[in-house]
Amino acid sequence: MEVLRIFGAMYVYAEAFEKAEPYLIKATDLEASLYHYDQGYGGLEYVNLLSLCSLYDRWGKPDRLEACECRLIPIVEKIPGPDTHLLELLLGQRAKALRTLGRAEEAAQAEQRLKALQPSAAVNPN
Repeated sequence: MEVLRIFGAMYVYAEAFEKAEPYLIKATDLEASLYHYDQGYGGLEYVNLLSLCSLYDRWGKPDRLEACECRLIPIVEKIPGPDTHLLELLLGQRAKALRTLGRAEEAAQAEQRLKALQPSAAVNPN
């Protein structure tokens, strides 16, 4: 799984996004089948999915990013603790992707969720 993500990352850094995608999709599929997005794995359960979403953001594929984040955000929401930085980042990206796709109402909902998080994040910045 790690090797697949590393190969994908090499292509991402070379901006050969279409070559990176199959590696990251396979790594994500393996990750889901092994970890079932169980929080007991301390972040390992979604690292490949996060990498795949990051690929779509860098590649400028808002439709794929939005679909990826639909899978990732519910997982990140379950992470215990006061730090909401990753969730804030994902909600901001989701809102931007939805606006690009012409789905302003859904983008506004993501932005509202983001605004609701920010006061607590200001108290606990880490």
